[in-house]
Amino acid sequence: MIIVLSISVIMLPQRYIRKITHIVTGFVFINYFVNPEQCPLISALYPGIGLFIYLICLIIPNFIFVPILLSKNNKPYPFEIITYFALVIAYPIFKCDHKFGMSLCALIGGDGLAGFSTYFKSKALPSNPQKTILGVFLTLFGTIICQWFYGDINIFSALVACLGESIPAISDNFTITLLTYLSFYSPYKVFIMTILIHISSFLMIKRKLTKNGAIISIFILAFHLYVSYKALLAFFGFGILGVIASQFRKQKRLQIEKTISTELKLGRSAWQAFDNSIASIICLIFYLITKNEKFITASVAASAECLTDTFGSDLGCVLSNRTYHPITFRQVKTGINGGISIEGTLSGFIGALIICMCVFVDYKGMREFWWIFFAAIIGSYSDSLIGMYLQYSGEYDNGVVTTPIDGSVSIGGINFFSNGAVNVVASFISALVIIIFY
Repeated sequence: MIIVLSISVIMLPQRYIRKITHIVTGFVFINYFVNPEQCPLISALYPGIGLFIYLICLIIPNFIFVPILLSKNNKPYPFEIITYFALVIAYPIFKCDHKFGMSLCALIGGDGLAGFSTYFKSKALPSNPQKTILGVFLTLFGTIICQWFYGDINIFSALVACLGESIPAISDNFTITLLTYLSFYSPYKVFIMTILIHISSFLMIKRKLTKNGAIISIFILAFHLYVSYKALLAFFGFGILGVIASQFRKQKRLQIEKTISTELKLGRSAWQAFDNSIASIICLIFYLITKNEKFITASVAASAECLTDTFGSDLGCVLSNRTYHPITFRQVKTGINGGISIEGTLSGFIGALIICMCVFVDYKGMREFWWIFFAAIIGSYSDSLIGMYLQYSGEYDNGVVTTPIDGSVSIGGINFFSNGAVNVVASFISALVIIIFY
């Protein structure tokens, strides 16, 4: 190991030294320095190992460790280095656990080899511009090679590793090791979660979600994934299709609805993600407590209502030239809260039917399908009634505003509920329809 490091210091540019040391030190440690018979001894000597590394840093700083800690811009990376050594040296603490060793292969071989991708031209990932497509393939290849030398190959964990390494995170060393380790216990859920994180990151980069909106969405999706694939598919479907609908003909929508410019320019916020998910989350919590499948159906119905309302309002206001009162059916100004239209209603029906298809994840008959559709329509119509009477609508600059501003003239409703509050109430109504009548 010392010979390899010495040659790398002498013969290679400084930018390569850190990654070469990254691969060699960890690889030698888990393959040759530690084995199951040595675990009790190494565990007992663990504090001394840390002291030894500290002394090495003091004695030969210019030989190995300073080049390791410095990038090509001479900026220190102490957190990444500390994380790396902490994870590798923790191997004996885990009693040389095979799964943890395989996870370290992703850190040592996968992340180590991926580091060389920055020195070659390659297209950046859509979900993380700091990572490249070449880096993903190098992570996969490096993980498999290191696992082969370790004595076992797990292709699925290598796939998780290459996705986990490219996730935007404070420490990709920690992320790749953790996700790879968890993939041995719940492979499909971890794999799906890494994909969902990439999608959320991509939407944030494209300004469909704010940074906080992306973060809270990841936690919401993770909870849905933990509880039910059906509930996850419903909420994820609402999220993706809702974002697409909100961007449809957005210039025309900006002319009609004067108070949505921030959402369309910066993306959906954390509060919007929370407002549309709280009913579904509470239903899933009750499912965990009672194990009653009815609450899973209620969760899907809540997500179906959210998409029904989103399609009805966002698509309706740009597709229709005539908007009507939900009770009297007299014509009202397009963009007013609670207004309905033929095009918006049909769009809402389509949205509800799309989410209803989630029942085929574990098909139990069309009864569940139509009850979810019915609950979504009831909730969406309730949204229109509440919006018409309890949410402010004002005319301003030939458009509509949903909050009182200087120069606006009230054309309907009182300023009692915000748009987010209306969404929460309507989604709860859909969930309650299932809980009470299904």
